[in-house]
Amino acid sequence: MTHEIDRRDQPTDERAGHVELSGMTDATLDWLCRDAPRLSTIGEVLEGLSVRLVAEGVPLVRAWHGTLPVHPLVFARGWSWEPGQGGVEEVISQEGRSVALDHTSPLHRIRDADTRVRLRLDSPSVPAYPLLSRLYAAGATDYIVYGLHGGRVRASLSFTTNEPGGFTAAQLARLDRVRSYAGVTLQSFHLEDLASTLLGTYLGSGPGKRVLNGQVHRGDGETLRAATWFCDLRGFTSASESLPLPELLLRLNDWFEAMVGAVEAHGGEVLKFMGDGMLAAFTEPDAAAACRAALRAAKDGEARIAEVNKRRDRRERPILFGLALHYGDVMYGNIGAPARLDFTVIGPVVNRAARLQALTAGVGRTVVVSETFAKLCDEPMISLGMHMMKGLPEPLEVFTPAWG
Repeated sequence: MTHEIDRRDQPTDERAGHVELSGMTDATLDWLCRDAPRLSTIGEVLEGLSVRLVAEGVPLVRAWHGTLPVHPLVFARGWSWEPGQGGVEEVISQEGRSVALDHTSPLHRIRDADTRVRLRLDSPSVPAYPLLSRLYAAGATDYIVYGLHGGRVRASLSFTTNEPGGFTAAQLARLDRVRSYAGVTLQSFHLEDLASTLLGTYLGSGPGKRVLNGQVHRGDGETLRAATWFCDLRGFTSASESLPLPELLLRLNDWFEAMVGAVEAHGGEVLKFMGDGMLAAFTEPDAAAACRAALRAAKDGEARIAEVNKRRDRRERPILFGLALHYGDVMYGNIGAPARLDFTVIGPVVNRAARLQALTAGVGRTVVVSETFAKLCDEPMISLGMHMMKGLPEPLEVFTPAWG
C-alpha cells in the first residue's frame, strides 16, 4: 500500500510525544538561521543543509529545491543535491513544461505552503510519475516533498532515501522541523532574486542594481560621460491607426527585441522605452571606445531589423527607423515626484540626440551622429551639412557613417 500523507505541518510522533534523532542538536537549525543567509547561492544552502542532515543520521540520497519564479524568460528553476555529486546541479526551464523538471508532478497534491506529501516508492501502488519511477529504479524507497512559502514565489523542498522501510518516524520529525527553517532562509534568497529580476526587467540591469542598493531618493544620481543612443520607429502613428492591436504589438516587440539585442551585445545599457522610441547609453571610461561600441551596435541594429523585415509577410509594412548618436555629459539618476520616481539620463546631450534623430527621415538616412561623436569615433563618416534643430540657436553639422 502507498503511504501518502497530505496535511498541514504537524510534528511527526509515535507516542503523542516528540521524537528526536539520537544525539541530535539544533546546530543545523542555528546554521540555517545564522550562517546560511550569508551564503552566495541557493545551491550552497541546499548542499550545506543536506550534508548536515546526513551527518545527523538522516540517510538522504537526494535533496531537491524547486521554484516557479516571476521571471520573463524562466518558467522554473531547480537545484538537486546527491552524495558524491561534487556540488549542486541547477536546472532552468524556459518552457511551460520540462522533462528536466517533471519531479513537480506530485505537487498537484500540495494545497498550500504547509502541506507535506510522502510517497513510498517501494509500494506497488505508487503513482507512476516519471521522477518517482527513475528514483525507484535507482534504489530509492521513500520520497517526501514539502510546499514552502506561498505568494508570488511558489516553491517546494523534497528529500529521498534508499533505506529499507523508508524514513523512520524520527527522521520525518527532523525533516518536518528543518523544513520550516529552510523555507524562511530560501525565501529570503528568492525575494532578493525577485526584486533584482523585476528591477532589471523594468529599469535595466544597471539602474536596477543601483535602486536595489539604495539609490531611491529624488535627486540621487551622478554625472557621467556617455555615448547616448536615441532611436525611434518611423510611421508608427499611422500604423497604430490602421493595424489591429495584436499586429501592432508584434511590430513593437520585433522592433525592440532587435534594438535591445544590438545595444546589449555591444556593452550598452537600455534605459527607457518611450512609446515606440528607445534611449540607451554606452558608458565605457574611454570616450572613443564608448563611441565605437555605440556605432557597432547601430550597425548591428540595422542588420537585425533587416533580418526581421525578411521574415515578415510581404504584405506587411517593413520596419523603418531613425537612430541618432551623440556624446557628452549626462545626469544619471532619479527624477520625478518624491514617491513616484523614474531612473534615467537627462541633459543637453540627450536633448540633442533626440533632435538629431528627428532629422533622419528628412536627410534620408537611418543613422546620424553629431560632430562631437564623429570626431571621437574616428570611423569613416560622411557630412550631411549644417542643420538647424529645434530649440538650438545655431545650426550643427550632422554626419552619417560611411556604411549608412
